[in-house]
Amino acid sequence: RTGAAMALAIRNMSNDGSALRLSNGANNNLITYCHLASGDFLLEEGVVTFTNTTGAAVGNTNNTISFCRVEGAIADVDPPFYGIYAIGIAAGPNANNSILNNEIFNFAIYGIRIEATGNGGGWTISGNSIFNELNVSSQTGRVGIDFRPGTAANDNVIAGNFIGGQAPLAGAPKWVHTGDDGKANFTGIFLKAGTGSGTAVQNNVIKNIAPTQSSVRVTGIVIENGAVQVSNNLIGGTSAADNTVLTGGPSNTVLEGIISYSCFPVSLTGNTISHILM
Repeated sequence: RTGAAMALAIRNMSNDGSALRLSNGANNNLITYCHLASGDFLLEEGVVTFTNTTGAAVGNTNNTISFCRVEGAIADVDPPFYGIYAIGIAAGPNANNSILNNEIFNFAIYGIRIEATGNGGGWTISGNSIFNELNVSSQTGRVGIDFRPGTAANDNVIAGNFIGGQAPLAGAPKWVHTGDDGKANFTGIFLKAGTGSGTAVQNNVIKNIAPTQSSVRVTGIVIENGAVQVSNNLIGGTSAADNTVLTGGPSNTVLEGIISYSCFPVSLTGNTISHILM
């Protein structure tokens, strides 16, 4: 279908389950224009979960989640660790899945996490808005997109996503990030992926963030490992209205626009880091 209205709502009101689970060889499915909501404080579940519960050598492939609202922390239920989460087994990895043009919000730690265990390549994560309306203290860092499927996972694209704010497109007001000093850090995109053709990270916007700790590390893009082409991303903001504000001061705050630890080819072209107030 086309349009803007959600056509189907799936809400899990318990504290121990996803709204949508793709498992044990779920292939060639299209989930679109749905409002998916749950609260789930389990470590291996998100609002949407790709998983393998049988141990059989089958992954979940060629699935698309598009134009959905993926919402955590409904009613009085605890927020889930993950908005969208993928885990499996090495013998049958999840691969060639697409996460497109969704609103992913009100999660505890990760907007999207593609785990190191049981995930392959061919992922496309594009056009999503990842934001947080909750002013909830975190004892760990928060990450917009945590993509770590491993060194054999190539041909991935992470493009045109908006991370920050409390509204789609990293819109106002600011994402208020709270927690213990030195613990509740913020990362826009984290990568640990393929070492061949690798991953293209392009045209993403990370802005409109306001950590309140006096000691915090804020990083736009982290490349832990893999071959990555990083181009035309915006980190920080474009004006005072959507800038990133770090209140701890320069002696207590660590700011990293783009940082790479990879031993494999990494290219950085046309990226902008601006409007960060310390």
